[in-house]
Amino acid sequence: MAIGPLHGDAVASSQIGDETKNLDPLRPDPDGPRKCQQSIGPGRIDPSGSGRLDTPHAVNMKHLLRSSFLALAVIGLTANAYAVTDAQGDFLHSFTGNPGSALDILSANVTFDAAHDTFLLRATTAGPIAGANGAGYVFGFNTGGTANTPFAAIGEPGVAFNATALLKSNGTGAVGAAAVSTHIVGDEIFATVPASLLPSHGFADPDYTWALWSIDTNVAGLPRNADFAPDANVRVSAVPEPANVALLAAGFGLLGFVARRRARVTAR
Repeated sequence: MAIGPLHGDAVASSQIGDETKNLDPLRPDPDGPRKCQQSIGPGRIDPSGSGRLDTPHAVNMKHLLRSSFLALAVIGLTANAYAVTDAQGDFLHSFTGNPGSALDILSANVTFDAAHDTFLLRATTAGPIAGANGAGYVFGFNTGGTANTPFAAIGEPGVAFNATALLKSNGTGAVGAAAVSTHIVGDEIFATVPASLLPSHGFADPDYTWALWSIDTNVAGLPRNADFAPDANVRVSAVPEPANVALLAAGFGLLGFVARRRARVTAR
C-alpha cells in the first residue's frame, strides 16, 4: 500500500493493479454504498441485503398477488361505476307537495343481472319510507328509440324515458299494470323487475339508461315531482358474472395464504 502526500483534506488511496479506490472517509465511494449478501436459509440468498425473500416462488407469489389486487379493483369499479348520490334537502322549487324526508333521495342504483334476466332497483332516502303518506319513487328507463323528455320546464331536461317502474311507500310496485316485488327496510326501498317487463326499443338490456325521481301522489301534474337523482340519465350497472365472483373469492383466498406464509417466515 502506498500512501500519497497529504495536502489539505488528505486523501488516502489503495493501488490494486491499475485500479485506484478512494479510501477517504469524508468522500463518498464513486461506486456507491456496498451491500452484502444476506443468507436467509438454503437456496435463499438476498442480494439486496434487505432481508426480503427473492426466491422464484416468492416472485411468483408477488405476481399473483398483484393480479388479484387488480381483479378486485376492476370488479369493485364495475359494481359501483354508476351508483348515484344526491344532496340532502334539494327539493325542486316547483314542488308543491309535502317535503317529507321520505321524498328526499340520497342515493340510487339500477343493476342488470344477466344471469337471472332482471333489473334490480334501489333507492335510499333521508328518512323512513314505510307508511310515508303518498310517497312514490319513479324509475324512468330509456330503452332506445324515441324517449319522453317532459321535465325541461322544471329544470330537468336531461331526464329521458319510454318506460317506468313505480315503487310506493305502502310496499307495492308496478311496471304498467304488472306488479313487481317491492321491499322496504328503513330508509331503503328496492325491487326486482323482470327484463320482460321493460322490452327494448333499440338498446341491449345492459345499455339501458335510467333516472329516478320521487313524487307526492297526492299532487297532480309537474308540481308533484319532488327530487331527481340523477338530474340526467345514467347507464345501468352490471352484476358481476359468476366467473368474476369466483376470481374475487380466489383473490381473497390468495391474500389469506400469503398473510399466513409471511407470518411463518417472520416467526423463524
